[in-house]
Amino acid sequence: MSTFWWSSMENHRKIHWIACDRLCLTKDQGGLGFKDIELFNQALLAKQAWRLIHYPNCLFSRFMKSRYFNDMPFMLADYGKRPSFAWRSILHERALLEKGLNQRVGDGVSLKVWTSLWLEDDRIRAPLMKNILVDLELSVHELINQDTRDWCPTALEEHFFH
Repeated sequence: MSTFWWSSMENHRKIHWIACDRLCLTKDQGGLGFKDIELFNQALLAKQAWRLIHYPNCLFSRFMKSRYFNDMPFMLADYGKRPSFAWRSILHERALLEKGLNQRVGDGVSLKVWTSLWLEDDRIRAPLMKNILVDLELSVHELINQDTRDWCPTALEEHFFH
């Protein structure tokens, strides 16, 4: 970055009037207000990971899914065989994306009660089981009264502790 800002010709070194870390400080802090390239790159890669989740039918998502995570959700995907630099970079920034992700219940159709991480108290987790025999395919949708769009108390008492 310094070479870009302070050199006028290739292979000619010039004086770096301001250190790289100062270039990225805001103007009121005495810098030039440039973006931190590394943080900006992380944000762009995390955005690509977010696009894989939110736009599963776009060309980019379909291509990446067919190539790297055809039989699993993106958040569980691994590097696979012969990963590209782009795929490795996106997976590396998936951790950054996970810090800001929240899964909303909505109508509850896409959430499985026992296998999805959908409760948030001190950490995101699945609920505690009342019975040891449970239907793993039970969706959150089945615990919601569709007329009132509120929780169904009898269904909750059947499956969960008070």
